[in-house]
Amino acid sequence: ITRGWLSNNLKAGILRQTSAALRFHSGETPDIGLSFNFDEGTVKFLRDMPALTGASGRAEMTNHRFSLALETGQVLAETGDVIQAAGSRFTIADVRPKPAIGVIDLATNGALTGSLSILNKEPLRIMDRAKRGTDIAEASTDVRAKVTLPLKDGILRSEVDYQVAASLTDVRSTQIAE
Repeated sequence: ITRGWLSNNLKAGILRQTSAALRFHSGETPDIGLSFNFDEGTVKFLRDMPALTGASGRAEMTNHRFSLALETGQVLAETGDVIQAAGSRFTIADVRPKPAIGVIDLATNGALTGSLSILNKEPLRIMDRAKRGTDIAEASTDVRAKVTLPLKDGILRSEVDYQVAASLTDVRSTQIAE
């Protein structure tokens, strides 16, 4: 995560219990440690997606590894549905390579139509590509996804690896079977 990305996408938040450390031995590259809790965060995680709001959690960087764990946070879909994202994590195993590789462990739950409306925004447009509407069904969702990608501009589809598991409950639809 660069300062530019943070300044463009981090809209609000309060840092608490911040700690920073610098360790080095003569002639060696310094090791920087950083940790903080955050509350009341608002972040625009992708340009065309709605913002993550009410974000709280903990972030730390030690031994060139960055991790951020979300304790609370939600995304308001254009349908009015609130998608909860508590339990999601973002990790960079080694921040030194350019580009570094980020791993997003996403944990969400909420209404299916809201989730699909978010997934149908640029750059994903999942439902448009499937030639289906976001109102294909009503259900409650519990989604776990792991997305691994290079942290750079202009990411190619082939550079993104993802695994998704979702469970739907209370499913109702008049559009699924044709």
